[in-house]
Amino acid sequence: MQRVICLSKPTAIFVLGMHRSGTSALAGALAASGVWLGDDLLEPAPGVNDKGFWEHKELVRINEALLERAGLHWYSPLAASRFASFEIGEAESLEDLRELAVRFASGLLYQGEERDASVVAIKDPRLCLTAGFWKRAFEEAGAQVAGLELVRHPAEVARSLERRDGMVPSHANVLWLDHLLASVSFC
Repeated sequence: MQRVICLSKPTAIFVLGMHRSGTSALAGALAASGVWLGDDLLEPAPGVNDKGFWEHKELVRINEALLERAGLHWYSPLAASRFASFEIGEAESLEDLRELAVRFASGLLYQGEERDASVVAIKDPRLCLTAGFWKRAFEEAGAQVAGLELVRHPAEVARSLERRDGMVPSHANVLWLDHLLASVSFC
Protein backbone atom coordinates (compact mmCIF):
# COMPACT_ATOMS: atom_id res chain seq x y z
CA MET A 1 0.00 0.00 0.00
CA GLN A 2 1.35 3.41 -0.97
CA ARG A 3 0.87 6.36 1.34
CA VAL A 4 0.71 9.86 -0.11
CA ILE A 5 1.29 12.88 2.08
CA CYS A 6 -0.19 16.17 0.90
CA LEU A 7 1.07 19.42 2.29
CA SER A 8 -1.66 22.00 2.74
CA LYS A 9 0.83 24.84 3.08
CA PRO A 10 4.37 25.39 1.89
CA THR A 11 6.90 24.08 4.40
CA ALA A 12 9.98 25.92 5.65
CA ILE A 13 12.66 23.68 7.12
CA PHE A 14 14.93 25.38 9.63
CA VAL A 15 18.37 23.72 9.61
CA LEU A 16 19.56 24.15 13.17
CA GLY A 17 22.92 23.46 14.75
CA MET A 18 25.96 25.09 16.27
CA HIS A 19 28.60 26.65 14.05
CA ARG A 20 31.05 24.05 12.69
CA SER A 21 28.64 21.17 13.35
CA GLY A 22 27.94 20.06 9.77
CA THR A 23 24.84 22.14 9.04
CA SER A 24 26.35 23.28 5.72
CA ALA A 25 26.71 19.67 4.59
CA LEU A 26 23.13 18.96 5.65
CA ALA A 27 21.82 22.06 3.84
CA GLY A 28 23.80 21.07 0.75
CA ALA A 29 22.22 17.61 0.84
CA LEU A 30 18.76 19.19 1.11
CA ALA A 31 19.54 21.42 -1.88
CA ALA A 32 20.76 18.40 -3.88
CA SER A 33 17.47 16.66 -3.14
CA GLY A 34 15.47 19.58 -4.56
CA VAL A 35 14.75 21.70 -1.48
CA TRP A 36 14.98 25.40 -2.39
CA LEU A 37 17.40 27.49 -0.31
CA GLY A 38 17.35 30.58 -2.47
CA ASP A 39 19.72 32.00 -5.02
CA ASP A 40 21.56 34.75 -3.14
CA LEU A 41 23.75 32.56 -0.95
CA LEU A 42 27.06 33.32 0.74
CA GLU A 43 30.03 32.31 -1.36
CA PRO A 44 32.11 29.25 -0.40
CA ALA A 45 35.20 30.05 1.67
CA PRO A 46 38.27 27.98 0.74
CA GLY A 47 39.64 26.15 3.76
CA VAL A 48 36.56 26.99 5.86
CA ASN A 49 33.57 25.78 3.84
CA ASP A 50 34.84 24.75 0.43
CA LYS A 51 31.45 23.58 -0.86
CA GLY A 52 29.49 26.53 0.46
CA PHE A 53 27.66 27.67 3.55
CA TRP A 54 24.15 27.44 2.03
CA GLU A 55 23.21 30.59 3.94
CA HIS A 56 21.08 33.23 2.28
CA LYS A 57 22.75 36.64 2.51
CA GLU A 58 19.54 38.43 3.56
CA LEU A 59 18.84 35.87 6.31
CA VAL A 60 22.32 36.36 7.74
CA ARG A 61 22.01 40.15 7.49
CA ILE A 62 18.70 40.16 9.37
CA ASN A 63 20.00 37.73 12.00
CA GLU A 64 23.06 39.92 12.57
CA ALA A 65 20.81 42.98 12.92
CA LEU A 66 18.56 41.18 15.40
CA LEU A 67 21.48 40.14 17.57
CA GLU A 68 23.13 43.55 17.30
CA ARG A 69 19.99 45.29 18.55
CA ALA A 70 19.99 42.93 21.52
CA GLY A 71 23.66 43.75 22.16
CA LEU A 72 24.67 40.18 21.25
CA HIS A 73 26.78 38.20 18.80
CA TRP A 74 26.63 34.54 17.82
CA TYR A 75 29.58 34.03 20.17
CA SER A 76 27.96 35.75 23.18
CA PRO A 77 27.55 33.30 26.08
CA LEU A 78 23.91 32.52 26.89
CA ALA A 79 22.72 34.50 23.87
CA ALA A 80 19.61 32.36 23.33
CA SER A 81 17.83 33.25 26.56
CA ARG A 82 19.10 36.82 26.43
CA PHE A 83 17.75 37.26 22.89
CA ALA A 84 14.39 35.70 23.80
CA SER A 85 13.98 38.12 26.73
CA PHE A 86 15.04 41.06 24.57
CA GLU A 87 12.63 40.09 21.78
CA ILE A 88 9.67 39.90 24.16
CA GLY A 89 10.43 43.28 25.69
CA GLU A 90 11.37 45.03 22.47
CA ALA A 91 8.88 43.63 19.95
CA GLU A 92 7.89 47.10 18.71
CA SER A 93 11.51 48.12 18.09
CA LEU A 94 11.95 45.05 15.89
CA GLU A 95 8.97 45.82 13.63
CA ASP A 96 11.16 46.95 10.72
CA LEU A 97 13.17 43.72 10.88
CA ARG A 98 9.97 41.68 11.20
CA GLU A 99 8.68 43.27 8.01
CA LEU A 100 11.97 42.49 6.24
CA ALA A 101 11.81 38.91 7.53
CA VAL A 102 8.24 38.39 6.28
CA ARG A 103 9.21 39.86 2.90
CA PHE A 104 12.24 37.54 2.78
CA ALA A 105 10.11 34.50 3.70
CA SER A 106 7.48 35.39 1.10
CA GLY A 107 10.15 35.87 -1.55
CA LEU A 108 11.70 32.50 -0.79
CA LEU A 109 8.33 30.73 -0.84
CA TYR A 110 6.56 32.53 -3.68
CA GLN A 111 8.71 33.57 -6.58
CA GLY A 112 5.99 34.22 -9.12
CA GLU A 113 4.32 31.84 -11.51
CA GLU A 114 7.58 30.26 -12.66
CA ARG A 115 8.43 28.87 -9.22
CA ASP A 116 6.43 28.48 -6.05
CA ALA A 117 8.41 26.34 -3.65
CA SER A 118 6.43 23.78 -1.66
CA VAL A 119 9.46 23.07 0.53
CA VAL A 120 12.20 25.56 1.30
CA ALA A 121 15.00 25.54 3.84
CA ILE A 122 16.96 28.20 5.64
CA LYS A 123 20.28 27.69 7.33
CA ASP A 124 22.37 29.96 9.52
CA PRO A 125 23.76 28.83 12.88
CA ARG A 126 22.44 32.10 14.37
CA LEU A 127 19.00 30.66 13.62
CA CYS A 128 19.35 28.58 16.81
CA LEU A 129 19.13 31.89 18.67
CA THR A 130 16.47 33.59 16.51
CA ALA A 131 14.25 30.67 15.40
CA GLY A 132 11.14 31.91 17.21
CA PHE A 133 11.34 35.25 15.41
CA TRP A 134 11.72 33.49 12.05
CA LYS A 135 8.96 30.99 12.77
CA ARG A 136 6.49 33.84 13.19
CA ALA A 137 7.75 35.49 9.98
CA PHE A 138 7.37 32.31 7.90
CA GLU A 139 3.95 31.59 9.38
CA GLU A 140 2.84 35.11 8.54
CA ALA A 141 4.06 34.45 4.99
CA GLY A 142 1.79 31.38 4.87
CA ALA A 143 4.18 28.53 5.60
CA GLN A 144 4.32 25.81 8.17
CA VAL A 145 7.68 25.41 9.88
CA ALA A 146 9.71 22.33 10.76
CA GLY A 147 13.05 22.17 12.53
CA LEU A 148 15.86 19.84 11.54
CA GLU A 149 18.62 19.73 14.12
CA LEU A 150 22.16 18.50 13.57
CA VAL A 151 24.36 17.76 16.57
CA ARG A 152 28.12 17.26 16.41
CA HIS A 153 30.16 16.26 19.45
CA PRO A 154 31.13 19.41 21.39
CA ALA A 155 34.83 18.51 21.46
CA GLU A 156 34.89 18.37 17.65
CA VAL A 157 33.06 21.69 17.40
CA ALA A 158 35.50 23.23 19.91
CA ARG A 159 38.53 21.98 17.94
CA SER A 160 37.09 23.39 14.72
CA LEU A 161 36.31 26.78 16.31
CA GLU A 162 39.78 26.89 17.83
CA ARG A 163 41.33 26.29 14.38
CA ARG A 164 39.03 28.76 12.58
CA ASP A 165 38.62 31.53 15.18
CA GLY A 166 41.19 30.89 17.91
CA MET A 167 38.33 30.30 20.37
CA VAL A 168 39.20 28.58 23.64
CA PRO A 169 37.43 25.23 24.16
CA SER A 170 35.58 26.27 27.34
CA HIS A 171 33.95 29.19 25.49
CA ALA A 172 33.10 26.95 22.53
CA ASN A 173 31.50 24.41 24.88
CA VAL A 174 29.25 27.05 26.47
CA LEU A 175 28.18 28.22 23.01
CA TRP A 176 27.57 24.64 21.85
CA LEU A 177 25.31 23.96 24.83
CA ASP A 178 23.43 27.25 24.41
CA HIS A 179 22.82 26.63 20.70
CA LEU A 180 21.83 23.00 21.36
CA LEU A 181 19.36 23.83 24.12
CA ALA A 182 17.80 26.62 22.04
CA SER A 183 17.34 24.40 19.00
CA VAL A 184 16.01 21.48 21.09
CA SER A 185 13.54 23.85 22.70
CA PHE A 186 12.47 25.13 19.28
CA CYS A 187 12.08 21.65 17.81
